[in-house]
Amino acid sequence: MIRKTLVLGLSALLLCSGISFAADQDAASTLEKPNYIVSSEKTLNMPLGSLLSDENHTGSIYMDSLFSNDEDENLPEVRTLTFSPKARLNWHVHQVEQKLFVTGGTGYIQFENDQVKRIEEGDVVTIPAGTNHWHGALDNSWMSHIEVMPENVDLSTAWNGALDQEHYMNIEAIDYISDIQIVDHDEKDYFVLPKGDALNLETFNGTNYVAFLGTPTVPSDIPFMMNVIFEPGIYNNWHSHGGGQVMIATDGIGFHQLKGQPIEVLFPGDTAICPPNEEHWHGASAGSWFSHIAFGYDPLERSVNWGQAIGDQVYLDAHKALYNEIIEDTSLTQHSIIGYKKTQK
Repeated sequence: MIRKTLVLGLSALLLCSGISFAADQDAASTLEKPNYIVSSEKTLNMPLGSLLSDENHTGSIYMDSLFSNDEDENLPEVRTLTFSPKARLNWHVHQVEQKLFVTGGTGYIQFENDQVKRIEEGDVVTIPAGTNHWHGALDNSWMSHIEVMPENVDLSTAWNGALDQEHYMNIEAIDYISDIQIVDHDEKDYFVLPKGDALNLETFNGTNYVAFLGTPTVPSDIPFMMNVIFEPGIYNNWHSHGGGQVMIATDGIGFHQLKGQPIEVLFPGDTAICPPNEEHWHGASAGSWFSHIAFGYDPLERSVNWGQAIGDQVYLDAHKALYNEIIEDTSLTQHSIIGYKKTQK
C-alpha cells in the first residue's frame, strides 16, 4: 500500500509540472503492432550520435560510442550505428566476433556467398570472426543497431570495397533468423529487444522480465548479455556483482545508483557502470517502463550478493533527480508510450 501511494504521489507531482507518462502497466500490450519501417530518425529510440566522415560507407551513417575497449576495466567495444534510408557500410571483415542488436527500423545484412537477409527491430545478429559482410538500411527506412565486440583484442577492420549500387537496388531479401526467437511478436511488447520471462523475486518490489541475448553455454568472446525490463515503479534491492555490471538503457526511464553516490537518471542510449563488489540498485520510474541490456565485466564471475530494500526515501530522491533533469535538459522529448528520449547526447 505504501509503494502504491508513493507511485501515485510521484506521478501526480510530475503531471502537475506538465510532464505526462503512460502509467498504465498494460498500455504496451493494448496498442497496434508497431511498424518497423521508420521514415524519420525522430522516431528511433537511441540518440543519433555523430555523422561518420570516412569513405567506407554509402549514404549518411551516425555513430555514438557507448563504451571503448578498456584493458583496465575489461570493457568491450560498444557503439550504436544509425543508418539513413539507402545508407550502408562497405564490405568488411572483423578479426573478432561481433554482435548486433537492432534497436530500430529495418535493414539488410549479407555474408559473402550468402543471400541478403532482412533484419528489423528486436533482432540479435551474430557475425563470426573473419566473415566478409555488409549491413545497412532499407531504401525506405532508417535502421539503428548496437554493435558489441570483445575486450582486449584486435578490433581492426579490413574494408573490401563498396556494395554495387545495382545489386543494392535489386535486392530480394529473406528474413534473418534472429539469435533470439520470439514465438509471438506481441511478446516483445513495443520494447526494442525481447521481453523474456516474467520474474517475481523477493529482491525486487514487483515484476521484472529477463531475456537472454545469447546462449550461456556456447563459447564466445562476447560478454554474456541479458535484456532486463522493469514494470513502472519496480526496482531492486541494494546488491553487488562479483564480476561487476554494465548497463545500456534502451527503453523508457530508469534509475541507477552506486551506494554513496548521486542517483543517475537513465534514458535510451545512456549507460551505467557498477564496478565489481560495489553495491548499487536500479529500476523504473513511477510512470514509465524501463529496459536495459546488462552484462558483466568478467564472463566467468556471475555471483550476485543481495542486500536490503532501498526504502521509499531513496526512490523519492530518484524522482526529484528525474524532475530536475527533465526541466533542465532541452534535448529530452516525449517518445512513444514509455516515456522520454534524448534527441542528442
